[in-house]
Amino acid sequence: MLTLVLSLLMTNIFISTAISKIKDFVGFVDTIKYLSLIKNEPIIKIVAVFVIFVEICGGILLLSHAYYGISVLILVSLLAFFTVIIVFHLKKKTKLKCSCGGFLGNEEISYKIPIRNFILILILLISYLFSSHAVYFFEILNDSVAELILIEVLLLYILASYQLIMQVNSILKA
Repeated sequence: MLTLVLSLLMTNIFISTAISKIKDFVGFVDTIKYLSLIKNEPIIKIVAVFVIFVEICGGILLLSHAYYGISVLILVSLLAFFTVIIVFHLKKKTKLKCSCGGFLGNEEISYKIPIRNFILILILLISYLFSSHAVYFFEILNDSVAELILIEVLLLYILASYQLIMQVNSILKA
């Protein structure tokens, strides 16, 4: 059950960040342009689409038994990659919004983002460690839909609360 809850949590996070990046694609492309060494606009757009694709596919594959390990590896790699980039820019004292999006928000880059990413990596790794005895989303879909819906609603409530707290915190700092 732990793997199911953690998988749903991470799926919600990654799908919401991907949707956010799609909705503000130009802003996401601008962030990549500013944070990376790539200056070629078509290549930056390809990278942006690739990141969104990885977030959506990785999030969905967390719900699958067959591709769970691959999904964890891909998402941990993505989080680690962005964490390294953020730490590099923190050392340069870059002023920029992270464009993380979704439930993670779009706050200005700070030390909190690498810490949050590290926690997300730990959640993915812990869920992977417990996955050998896991019950996966697609396996229980017919058995206990009511429990699944309750867990999903609870996770969405927690994530929405986190996002609201971050927005209020941002407003209070301004």
